[in-house]
Amino acid sequence: MSVLPSEVDYTKPRELPNSTRCMSLVSVPQQGSGAFSSGQQVTLPLVSYGFCCPDSLVISAVIRYDVANSAGAGDTTGILGGCPALAWIKDLTTTVNSSQVEYISQYNALSNMLVNAKMTPTDKLGLSKPFGLTFSTNDTLATSAPGLSNADAHIQAGGQNNTKTIRVSAPLGCIFSSASKFLPLNMGDTRITLTVEDIANFIFTRGVATVSNLQISQIQLNYDIVQFDEMVENMIMGQADGAGDIYLKTQSYAVSSVPIANAFQGQTEIPYAQSLTSIKSLFSLFTPLVGNRSFSSVDATMQNGSLQYTVAGRSLPETAISTVERPQYATLEFLAGIYGTHDPVTSARTSMSNFNWRNAGDGLDTAINTSKAYFGINCEKISSASTYFLSGISSQNSNLTVRLTTNTALGAGVNSVLIVCYDAVIKFNPTMKQVVVLK
Repeated sequence: MSVLPSEVDYTKPRELPNSTRCMSLVSVPQQGSGAFSSGQQVTLPLVSYGFCCPDSLVISAVIRYDVANSAGAGDTTGILGGCPALAWIKDLTTTVNSSQVEYISQYNALSNMLVNAKMTPTDKLGLSKPFGLTFSTNDTLATSAPGLSNADAHIQAGGQNNTKTIRVSAPLGCIFSSASKFLPLNMGDTRITLTVEDIANFIFTRGVATVSNLQISQIQLNYDIVQFDEMVENMIMGQADGAGDIYLKTQSYAVSSVPIANAFQGQTEIPYAQSLTSIKSLFSLFTPLVGNRSFSSVDATMQNGSLQYTVAGRSLPETAISTVERPQYATLEFLAGIYGTHDPVTSARTSMSNFNWRNAGDGLDTAINTSKAYFGINCEKISSASTYFLSGISSQNSNLTVRLTTNTALGAGVNSVLIVCYDAVIKFNPTMKQVVVLK
């Protein structure tokens, strides 16, 4: 049977209803317009009408902190992270009708990994203004011009006592912004809550410089909604199944960590309590306890060991990721977890390089070119975007562990951070106004 080529298919495209309109909205903290400090929460409510465009969520803020006792230009202060615009966010929580539907701890560490995994250094330089990246020319840690090795921090020279101010914006990833289709905001009272990180955990200092008095102000969440007339909305909600529910596929992340002591050598099985229906990917960061902390990941195998996951008694991957026999493959295994296996690896965009894969405690991790020794695997049965409802593997009622082997003693203690990317399904009953998230 002959098929009309798309290049000569002149069928009239479908038209939007005349009443359709798009609005760009701004959410401000319900706690007020003042400044927020370490440990405080910022709650951003969304409207309860229209349909939210998932990829439109952008968080903006002004970061201020004081620098004191800085004796010279060598005493540097720098906000760390591939995206300093998100470095101030410790945790993220989303709620619908006062019920928690998502909680992501160590949100800044997760965001940093995703930015480095999905953007090249050039990409980050191009977005340096909203991301909060700077390239000081009078600092011993910076170069005279933006380069591929200094796209990891907000660098500001010391030598003075003053208040630093950084204005930042970045896309805000969460269960709402990862939705495969527009999010119906008539589900009810929908909110996103951010917890401010402690200043000591995301601002790097050298020499005698000290930082204090963190203030996050002028916080706002920008997002777009699309509105339809009543007839179209009734048609949309009329897609409910026999039980009166409509389903929206999305995804989120669960983050947890376990410390590993300095000088550890041998094999250990690290358990994590993550009971999920559909795990899409597993990632491991080994973050140092000092210095770059959550914004860096070092190689806890010391390039002389292996890493393997176990889920419900099954080893993943079937052959352990070896940094002895095939250290170069660890990066490709990780990228398969980020992008899936349906895209050629040559299409991947990443900031990981041979130069910034470093061992724990080797002393080479710097503020402007942080270590990016990331491990990870793809767990999907078939990687095909959002085609399938639940494409991952289950860890419900079973153990999830990381089996770490190092034949060389760790040069410094680290936190073993496990990041689980999982499928989530928002089930919404328009009649009862009930929302349940299946995960």
